This record gives sequence, structure tokens and C-alpha cells, in this order.
Amino acid sequence: MSRLLAVAVVVLSLLAACAAEKKPGSTGGGGTGGSGGGTGEAPRIESFASSADRVRAGRPVTLSWIVEGTAPIHLTLDGVALAADASSIELAVHETHTFRLVAENDFGSDSAEVEVVAKPEVEGIFPAGAVVDPGEAQRFYATRAGAGTWSASCGAIERVELGSAVWRAPAEEGSCEIELDYEDGVAAVGATVQTATPTVTRIEGLSGPSDTPGAFAQAADGTFVARGWNLLTEHDLNVGTWTSPLDLAGFLAQWVLSGPDKTIHALGIFVETPPRAAWLRKRPGARWEELPGPTLSGEGTPTSWMFTHATVAPDGRLCASVHMGDRHQIQCTEDDAWSVLLDERPGGVTSLAFDGAEDLHFLSYAGAVFSFIDGGIAGVGEPIEGGLSLAFVDGALHVAGEGVFRWDAEEEEWVDLSEGLPESPCPGGTLTGRCKVASLVELDGDLFAISAGELYGKAPGEPFERVGDLPPTWNDSHGILLVAGSRLWLQTTEGLTSAAPWSDEWALHGLSGTEFGRHPSAIAFRPDGTIAFAASSFESDNDPVYVLEPGAETWKELAPGPLLTYHHVRSLAYRPDGALAIGTIRVRGGEEASGRIYFSAPGNTSYEPLSQDGLPPWTTPGDEDGTALTALAWTEDGTLLAAIDDEGVFYLQPGEETWEPLGNDVRARDLLVLGERILVATDGGVVELSVEGTWEPVAQARFPFPWQAATQHGLAVDEEGVLWSATSHGVFRLAPGETWSPVGHGECSVLASGVFVGGGRVWCSTGERIAELSGGRWIGVPALGTGEGRFPAKAVEAGPDGALYLDLNVTLRGSLVRTLP
Repeated sequence: MSRLLAVAVVVLSLLAACAAEKKPGSTGGGGTGGSGGGTGEAPRIESFASSADRVRAGRPVTLSWIVEGTAPIHLTLDGVALAADASSIELAVHETHTFRLVAENDFGSDSAEVEVVAKPEVEGIFPAGAVVDPGEAQRFYATRAGAGTWSASCGAIERVELGSAVWRAPAEEGSCEIELDYEDGVAAVGATVQTATPTVTRIEGLSGPSDTPGAFAQAADGTFVARGWNLLTEHDLNVGTWTSPLDLAGFLAQWVLSGPDKTIHALGIFVETPPRAAWLRKRPGARWEELPGPTLSGEGTPTSWMFTHATVAPDGRLCASVHMGDRHQIQCTEDDAWSVLLDERPGGVTSLAFDGAEDLHFLSYAGAVFSFIDGGIAGVGEPIEGGLSLAFVDGALHVAGEGVFRWDAEEEEWVDLSEGLPESPCPGGTLTGRCKVASLVELDGDLFAISAGELYGKAPGEPFERVGDLPPTWNDSHGILLVAGSRLWLQTTEGLTSAAPWSDEWALHGLSGTEFGRHPSAIAFRPDGTIAFAASSFESDNDPVYVLEPGAETWKELAPGPLLTYHHVRSLAYRPDGALAIGTIRVRGGEEASGRIYFSAPGNTSYEPLSQDGLPPWTTPGDEDGTALTALAWTEDGTLLAAIDDEGVFYLQPGEETWEPLGNDVRARDLLVLGERILVATDGGVVELSVEGTWEPVAQARFPFPWQAATQHGLAVDEEGVLWSATSHGVFRLAPGETWSPVGHGECSVLASGVFVGGGRVWCSTGERIAELSGGRWIGVPALGTGEGRFPAKAVEAGPDGALYLDLNVTLRGSLVRTLP
């Protein structure tokens, strides 16, 4: 008896024995072969099929059948009895075999056969042991000749391309098998679906905050925490830049405030569908924690959610006014749980404040002030027309709005302190003739307020007087004043600023010198640590170029010489001596028909156009029949190279005025100079300039067909001399003396629009995802990219510090940021 049949007999005998226990009348043997004197129908096998007609030897298949006829019907498979009520069976197939199913009853019999071809297991798939995130894709390669059929035990084969297949992992964690059915055998590898631990947890802003001003507070360690655009922004004064934790990305803070122990509270929503209210807390020395947000009950509750104000009691309790559709509540925390203090107050609540006795007060939209005292609610004086916010400063309640008012507890009346504040005409109009007070704080017994875009101060017993202008900001929005460390603090669109009391000299804390909200388009690093970056501009038709030297506190803009309008910087390249080449593309509607190349000599603070003699014209990528500048680079002897897409590579020698073509025709998608070597990424491979002056392939690929069919998008080299190429078939690497080989598990194994190497780290961009190579996996940077649920972010370049520099575009404006572990 064969090995297959031996296994089948054992399995089937067990099934028959179980059936005999369930049905004592079953004979467990063959059919009777006669009619038994009654009337009925002989068995009919309507279907008999296998789950697979070809299988890897030793793997199971499921045989299933449908049989009709008069019961009882006796079934046998290869002569072994089956349970009368069975409709399928799973069997391991070790060799090719034809299974025979026989159905018999008292009125006749029927039979059917199905063949299952068992194929030996062969080598034939790369990579083995891939580990990917749920829902991610992985490219697998055929490693032997001959066409085959791809399949997967879970997930799905999305597409099959020349010599490779793209597999999409299921949404759940687990293990899968990928098979490739060749004519003479089946190749198989395992793949694990497992969520990765991010290698990047924060981003650091280098060119401006991530949003316009809003609420902010100071933590116990001196860090200022502010509202960003769906990000929490933390300003570290010792570093001079802002950082954002990516595990809290998608959180839109509506209020940020600190408690008496400097615990930071942030109230807002996670931008989801529908929005989810959340409370984030950061205790001194601890990490951010997410706690349950307040809830609003009731039928037909709208999805629009807003915290109109929040305050912290002297004992640390957090209270918030919550507005959701037409419902208004005040809720407070006790042991990290929310409870309703006031429900559906007519007119809503605009502001909350605790006094020194720990009593809570609130201000309505109509300007009326109320107090919670001994479990009841009492009005505080007459309503104040134009009242906007409530504060407990200088030992008393104050209302700020169109003017400033102080509650006199002895006289039980509001005292108008508005003398000296600006009056009509007012920015945004006025109801009372006075201008709105945007913020009111106390410092050393003096009051300070923002009104009509200026700073005002009030000494005890004196009227308000104008202190001076506020720091400049691009949108005339200055957020709120904050008192910390005996100084006044203000968050502007340029960064975090502070001033001494009664001073109009505002100090900027953080990198400055750049126009706010720039989208970085190119970046270059000089060996001495100098960084240059170019960015789009709202102030001119040309991209400014900024330089940050080691130890400098601000970016310095390079003053342009004569420029053509409507030009954007596409590439920057430093010569070791500090000379900077600047390559631009022409934007539609600009002067002339081509981009330009500019030059800044070592030590210069400006740049001038270089000769275009000998260069073909180039335009904007995406133009019909257009050609684009793709990269600039310097050779060791000071020759400048320019790669111009399908026009090829051109060079300009020192002291010359005419550009010359380099090598034969080649489509130059990227350019890399490695010592005396010049390499170009082109369609179907990477080529190098030979001693004969022609472009020759650098090396063969491990899987030549997919490599030759791929478009090369970018080149990079690491500290060990390993070459990296981003292609339309994923990331490949070339170690000295080896062949080009695909690398990494995850989305970047399928498609790579860019690869970035620096500081011992390797990064990849797919166009939607940004990931780092770690432990053989491409681990995505949380929340950053262009796909659904991510912040728009574009990889620009990897720095020598190992960080990836990004264009973070969270609004119409952007920021230059870099990744932090």
C-alpha cells in the first residue's frame, strides 16, 4: 500500500468508526447491490472536486462532494468508508494520486474520480522569511527559469510582473505562505505579518512652527507646549527648535494649559471619522498619556465638537466647557474621570476661571458671569457687553473683551479698568466703541494686555498705557500672552518670543531668518556642518536660498543677483570649498523658456547666474514634451555636472564658459559622483562613465528581468561604499564586488521613488510612505507621507547626522523638519 493510501485509510477508518458510533444501524461496509424490494433513486454524485489540482508534496487538500439519492447512501473513498453525513475531507497528498469516490444504496451506485498532482518542493522564491506590517505589500522574485503560477495562503497576490509578484498582506497579524508553482515543482516561502515598532518617534522643526499661534503653556522642565496643526508642538529653549511627538499625530488641540504642579493638559479632538474627543496629559518627568475625553449623551447628538475653554483648579482638577451642536456643558475631572457640573446652559459658555477659594466661575456668550458656590449657581454683577474671557489675576476676577473689568467683592460691582486702551476704529469692528482685548495676564502686580495688535500695560492705580509693538507676524495673529520666568511670552508665526515687562524688545527663541511657512525643495550639506536649503516663497516669484552655519542662531538668506522670474530651485550642490551651485526649473508663465543654473562663490552672501552656453533648455516636470533638470554635482577637480533628464549629462570645467555633453546619449534621472567615478540612474539600470567616455552598466542584477524593466529614480552611497538605487521595483543595493540585489521587507520592496543614505541609516520614499531600513524591514515613519490618515510630507534628503530631512506640508504652508529617534 502506498504512503498516501496508508494515511488515507487511517483517517477514513477513524471517520467511519465515529459515524458507526453516531448511527448504530450503519454497516460500515459496501452497498447491498440490490433494490431491497422498495422504490427509490440510485445515488448520483453531483460533484466531486479537490480544493487544488496541483499541490506541494505533503500539503493538504480538501476533497468535497455533493451526492443525491435515496438514503441511506453508503460512501467510500478509495475503498474506505466515509461517514454518511460527511461532505468533505482534508488529506495530505504526498504523491500524485487519483481519488475515487463511490456512492451506493439499495437502488444502485455511482462513482467519480479526481486527480491531485503532488509536486516536489523546489527552491525558487526570494526573499524567505519576509516580515511586514498588516496590510503592507511585499515583492517576491522568482529565482529559477520557467514560468510559474503565484498563490498565497492568506493575503492576496495583487499583480504579477516580469519575474516577480507583489503580495498584499492581510489586515490581521499572523503567518502566510507564498507559493510559486513551476512545471516540475512548487517553491514556497513563509511570510510573517507583524506590526513594527517605529524607529522614529518625533520630528524637529528647523524653519518655523507647525501652525499659526494658539494656546500654549510651560512645562516643569521649561519646555513650552503649543498647539500645532494636528500636532502638539514642544519648544525646547536649550535647543532652539520645536519638536512634535508622532504617536500623538492627528490630535487637534483646542486648549493647552498647565496645572499648579506644571502638569500639561491638552484638550481637543483626534481628527477621525467621526471626531473623537480626547484629553492628553504630561506630568513632570513623564511621557504623554491619553485619557478618556468627556462625553455628551442624548439622542441626535451632532458630531461637531468643541472645547470652548478650560481651566485648572488649585488642587489640580481640570474643568472644561464643552460645546457639541446645540448642547452646552461644563464638565470636571475627579480621579481621571469626567462628571457633568452644568448641562445645557442657555447661551453657552465662553470662559472658565477658578478663584483663590477654589470656586469655579464661568462667562456666558451674553457677557454674564456666574459662580458655583455651595452646590448652587449665582450671578456675579450685571452682564458686561462685549465680554469675551474670564481670568483670575491680581487677586480678583477680571473680564476681558471690549475693555477690561475687575470684580470688586466688597462693593459687589464690576469696575471698568479700560482707560488707556485703544478705541474705535478697531480691527474687526466694535460693539461698544472700545477695541477687543485678546489676552490679559498679570506680572509682578502689573496687568498686560494685547489690543489692536499692540501691547498695553497697567500699573496698580494707573490707567493702561501703550508699551509698544508686538513682534512682526505674517498674518497679524498673535495668539495669547503667557507669563513665565518673570517675562512675557508670545507665540507668533515666526516662533516663540519673549520680552521683559514694560519692554517692546522681543527676543526670538529658535531658528529664524526664513520667511515663515516655506516648502523646502532642495537641501545640501557641506562637510564643515553648514546646511543650505531652498524653499518656495510667498514674497517673490523665485525660491530663496538659506544657509545655516555651525553654531549660528539664525538662517542667513543668500541675496540673489539678477534672476529670471518664476523659477523654483530643483537642486543644490556644495563644492568642498564652500562654493554652491543652484539649479532651477522654469515655472509656467515665466520669462524665457528654460530653467537656470546659479553660482555662489565661497564666502559670498549672494549668487549669480552661470553661463547657459551649450546647455539645452529645460522646463517644468510634467510639461508635455518637457525636459527637467534632475541633479547637480561637483567632481574632484571642480568641474560642475548637470543632469538634464532625457538630454543627458553636461559638464562645465573651471574657468570655462561653455558646457559640453558628457558621454553618449543617456536618460539621466539622477547623478552621483563617487571619487573619480560618475554614475547615472537611467531606465533599466545604473551606468558609469567608462574611460572610453561611454556609459556602461555598473553591474548586473541578481534578478535581471525585473531590474531591466525598472525605472531608476534615485542614487545614494553609504559610508562603506555600498550603492543604493530607488527603482519602480523597490530599493536595490550594490556592495563592492557583488550584484544589484533587492533589499528590505515592506512597501519599499515594491516601489521606491527615492532612497536617502546618511549617518549609517537608510531611508526610502514610496511616494505615499516614508520608511527607514531597520532589521531588514522598511519601517514606516508614523503619520508622515501622503496616504490616507497621514500628514503630507515629502522626503528631501538624508543628512550626515543620520536624520531624514522632510518638507512637512500640514497646511498651505510648510516647514523644514528632520526625524528624531
